[in-house]
Amino acid sequence: MKIVVQFAERKKNLEVPEKSKVIDVINKVNVNPETVIVRRGKDVLLETDNVRKNDEIELIRIISGG
Repeated sequence: MKIVVQFAERKKNLEVPEKSKVIDVINKVNVNPETVIVRRGKDVLLETDNVRKNDEIELIRIISGG
């Protein structure tokens, strides 16, 4: 199934298997899951959530400091 992933001001069209989880998408784009929050529209997604056909997923980089 096709989805769109936005990360670092870039949009990428991806083909992922049916019943893919958010963690599968994060791994496919080679991003450390501990460094991003994933959002679909206004909803924050968990790594265990399923992605849907034609989803537009945004990976938001977490910035931390001390």
